[in-house]
Amino acid sequence: MGDSKEIIDVTARGVPERAPEGRADHGSAAPSRGRRLYVFVGLFGCLAALTLAYCFLRPPVYRAEASLILKPTAAQPSELAPTNDSSVGKSDLVVAHQVLTSRSILERVGQEFASGHGASEGARSLSTDHIVGMVGARMVPDGNIIQLFVEGSDRAEALQVLRTWIQVYLRAFEESQKAALALDTASLDEELQALEARLESKRKELELFRQVNDIVSLEREENRLVSKLKGLNESLARAQEAQVTAESRLKALLDARARGEDILEGRELRAVLSMQERAEALRDQIRGLSQRYTEKYMNLDPKVRGIRAQLERIERRIATTRAEAESAALDKARQDVETARRSVAQLEAQIAEQEGQARQFNAKFARHQALVDELKDLETLYRRRKEQRIQREVSPAQQVPRLNVLEPPQAGEVPVRPHYLRDAAIGMGGALLVSLFGLWLYEFLLRLPRKEEPSGGPTLIFQPHVSPGVEPPSSPRVLLEGRAGEASGPERELSPLEIEAMIRTAGPVDRALVYLMLTGLPGEEVARLRWADVDVEGGWIRLSGNPLRSIPLVGLGREVLRRLADAREEAPSDASEPVFMNENSKAMTEDEIRARLIFLAQEACLASPATVTPEVLRHTYLLFLVRQGIRLSALEQIVGPVGPSFVSRYGAMAPPGPGRGPEDVARVLPVFQKTDDRG
Repeated sequence: MGDSKEIIDVTARGVPERAPEGRADHGSAAPSRGRRLYVFVGLFGCLAALTLAYCFLRPPVYRAEASLILKPTAAQPSELAPTNDSSVGKSDLVVAHQVLTSRSILERVGQEFASGHGASEGARSLSTDHIVGMVGARMVPDGNIIQLFVEGSDRAEALQVLRTWIQVYLRAFEESQKAALALDTASLDEELQALEARLESKRKELELFRQVNDIVSLEREENRLVSKLKGLNESLARAQEAQVTAESRLKALLDARARGEDILEGRELRAVLSMQERAEALRDQIRGLSQRYTEKYMNLDPKVRGIRAQLERIERRIATTRAEAESAALDKARQDVETARRSVAQLEAQIAEQEGQARQFNAKFARHQALVDELKDLETLYRRRKEQRIQREVSPAQQVPRLNVLEPPQAGEVPVRPHYLRDAAIGMGGALLVSLFGLWLYEFLLRLPRKEEPSGGPTLIFQPHVSPGVEPPSSPRVLLEGRAGEASGPERELSPLEIEAMIRTAGPVDRALVYLMLTGLPGEEVARLRWADVDVEGGWIRLSGNPLRSIPLVGLGREVLRRLADAREEAPSDASEPVFMNENSKAMTEDEIRARLIFLAQEACLASPATVTPEVLRHTYLLFLVRQGIRLSALEQIVGPVGPSFVSRYGAMAPPGPGRGPEDVARVLPVFQKTDDRG
């Protein structure tokens, strides 16, 4: 197996002839087409039979349905905790649903069937676990509705189970509600008794507190201590007012005396006024006598002297009386001020003492008020519970939720499941997928390894002496294949014979493409190339970019581009036109160039033609330069920018010794040095 080789003879027509000897037979490495068909049909048939048997042997399932509507408990208004009708209704609905689906109810359904009251033979044999698997309930909170359903393979049996379930539940529901009502009534009675005891105890506590703390009224101002404090405050206000009045009077008397005004009042004032009248009468007499008599006569007249003596006595008496009266008035005013001040001080002391007692009384009165409020709350709660108890006695049916049948039990004639056709289609699709997977797994597990060939892609032998119209000789000269690894992968390198085969097979356009890409131009630069960049006569192609590059045109490359240029000159053209154009007279794209190379490699009968890409041609040219010893840093001047991994990939292929410059290496492959012999 290691000596097998493949020999290809390529004539000038590009038609390969393969040697029959040593041909690898890959058909034995995998199951034949007939075997794969048998495996697939057998696997798919088994799976399809099992799937269809499972689908169509399942018993039909019928559904019986009914609806119950629940009227919730009438909400009782509460001053302390107002109720919410929606929350009460939802809680009743949840309780009804839980009771309805409880195992105890379903056990009673089973017992009802076991007792044989109108039950069929099939229903009598139903166990509780079987009934649990058949029944179901769903709540509709917005309408206070419970939807019941029973599923079973027997339609009549499902209806019977549903009817019995509803009857058992309604009986159990009524019994539980009656028991709950009785329990609730007993609980209310106990609560009322406890509230009565607490009310009596609270009243006694309040009365005792009033007696101990001398609280005679619920109004704070009506209690004795508060009344006394209030009277003292009023007396203090009057005393302070009297003090202000006395001080004002004293100040007024002192100011009047300082101004020389009389400050007499009452009897003293009347006495002084009387004496002043008498004195004034005596002065009038003296003035009358002085008009009739001389002063000397008057001094000698005893009557006049008596009048004057009497006037002097009256004036002295007036002065004495005035002084005594003023002193008495000032003393009285000062005494009134002092009395008022003492009264104010005494009242303030009494008020201070009473305020301490009042603070203690306020604390006691606050406690008294708290006891009163507690008593009121207890009385309110007692009245509410009393009203509830009376309502229980008057209308007990309104205190429990009422459950009625909204839709009677009924069952459809068509089973709800299984969907035979749909399930069969799904099963067949699954069987097909599993069969395909099983076929792939069968091939994967039984696949034999391919025979490895020691040689690579076929080595081509060209016979240029054979014309296209002449059949090739029966015994062509052959060359052995190269290494197998070089014919595959992105790192493929074209041999000179492969390049020559492509050139001989290609037309002018494809030859120009091969030449340019084997001088370092990547596919995108070839697609962008314009005739303005080509100087056929000068033998150069000038490429813009960084760095600027010049591609030499020699031998076959120059000749083929001259032909293309001559063909272009036959029609009006522009120097900015692309060199390579497609059938639509538009610039050839990189993908089109790549496709032309693959087709050319296929026509040239190269091994693995799909791997002959612009990158492979550029890689072949780079190896051509590197093997001449060119400096890796100088490659950009010839082929343009290279990737960062270039040194690691191509450095090991360079010969030992110092690197060479671009001017010291051959720029064109030897296969292009000669001109076209098909001219």
